[in-house]
Amino acid sequence: MTIKKMHRFFSMVDFLEEESFLEQQHQNGWRFVDIKGLNTYVFEETAPEDYVYQLDILEQTSDEEDYIAMCQDYGWEYVFKYNNWYYFRKPKKDNDGDLTLFSDTTSKLNRAKKSIKFPTIYGIVLLFLAYAIFVKTGFQTWADKFLLMVCILALVIVGTQLLKYRQLVKKIKGG
Repeated sequence: MTIKKMHRFFSMVDFLEEESFLEQQHQNGWRFVDIKGLNTYVFEETAPEDYVYQLDILEQTSDEEDYIAMCQDYGWEYVFKYNNWYYFRKPKKDNDGDLTLFSDTTSKLNRAKKSIKFPTIYGIVLLFLAYAIFVKTGFQTWADKFLLMVCILALVIVGTQLLKYRQLVKKIKGG
């Protein structure tokens, strides 16, 4: 069996793009099987087929086994879990009219909201860290200035994620 590895980066808010990427690979004859390390997607060769991929974040308080079983009852194949993301797929030929785990606007918005939770918390922590460094040191040393630059860069990345989230919400709402 032939294995292919591809390095791709998708942020937590880019889950729709990640789903499209996985669908395209499957159409090209590469079935998604795993993610190794940081963003190394592992595929195995298969016959080209049209599959729908869906990702979801399961809250820590939810029952994982019940959730997976429920998705399987609706015809979704559980691929695997990566961090808190659950990967599912379903052949498009099983077109029973339900080719999404999220059929209504509310559930789509909830999935988007779960995807932005971590970057938002991260941004808040970085703001407090930068403030604490400023109060303590006034940025007198090169190390302090370097740490500030790292915090600013991370905040720019978090800000970018928040903008992507806004665009995603707008897209889901149809505007």
